[in-house]
Amino acid sequence: MSRKKKELKNQMAFGRRIQSARKEQNISSDYLAELCDIESSFLRHIENAQRLPSLPTFVDICNRLKVSPDAILVDNIDYSETDRLENLNARLKTLTPKQFEFVYKVCISILDNLEDDTM
Repeated sequence: MSRKKKELKNQMAFGRRIQSARKEQNISSDYLAELCDIESSFLRHIENAQRLPSLPTFVDICNRLKVSPDAILVDNIDYSETDRLENLNARLKTLTPKQFEFVYKVCISILDNLEDDTM
């Protein structure tokens, strides 16, 4: 999938989640827009994947809907396996030797249990 298509797909999911959260709370788009001090047409454009809100507006929408931002962004952030491994490695490097040993043993135990479950 091209980057542009993926961005549009994510933007559509983003708008649907906001709309779904709004409807679950029986809030009209006009009323939510009023609460967030934005034009109702702008909110409809967000929900229909035609526009994206600024970060402060996004946070305000989430607060008014009593929904966490990660619930709206749930699959919009795509981390590759390499990114995750690099992040994990960077975090492991910050541990004391004692902390590292503990984390290592826990990870080995989890991996051993995963291997046992697949047999």
